[in-house]
Amino acid sequence: MNFFPASPGLGAAEMAIRPEDVRLGDVPGAIALAGIVRKCTFLGREAQLLIETPLGPLLMRDADPTPELLASSGQEMRVCLPRDRIALFDASGKRV
Repeated sequence: MNFFPASPGLGAAEMAIRPEDVRLGDVPGAIALAGIVRKCTFLGREAQLLIETPLGPLLMRDADPTPELLASSGQEMRVCLPRDRIALFDASGKRV
């Protein structure tokens, strides 16, 4: 799970998203971030990427990685966090 400080006005202290819900490219309505792939690890069927973003490091899991994705270490990417996949938590850790 990826945890980040929540944007002001959301009524939450933190937001979280699962690595398998993170997307690359453009996703309509999603929160878009610039990122740099720091590490791409091939795990047999899937790949796990460590992406540096303005919010901090982000883990992404891709179930069907392309050869281009597997060779993406060091590349800049547009990272999208679909709003319907983000969980919000208050300061005590309770889901909002």
